Amino acid sequence: KKMGAKDMSWEEAGRRAFNRYFNVYRKTEDHDDGQELAGDEIANAMIDAGIEIENFWYEDLPVDAWLGVFKGFSDAYKNIEKEVGYEPSELFMGPAHTWFSDAMFYSNEVHQDSRLEALIEEFNKL
Repeated sequence: KKMGAKDMSWEEAGRRAFNRYFNVYRKTEDHDDGQELAGDEIANAMIDAGIEIENFWYEDLPVDAWLGVFKGFSDAYKNIEKEVGYEPSELFMGPAHTWFSDAMFYSNEVHQDSRLEALIEEFNKL
């Protein structure tokens, strides 16, 4: 079902993005595929919400939406061990962290928003 901007849960999109990345990596050990599909989850949510993507999803995602995506992604990242019952390899966790951190960094190059800066700092402590 199509979701309008109003009932779009950005947190859910962030959680789906992390899970998609994790599940692809678990099967293939391919970070590029995982990252691409994770980005697609967020891009699809943007399209459903009527947000145009001109450059990259992370640059065109509004900061308000980023706040939700961040919460969903970072919660899933922090809780993955509880979720799957084992500690995922640093070969996954490190690059996943870098990818998401970079996406926020490049987003903030565009938005220059203190809320994004705070998220970047928070995520870098994980």
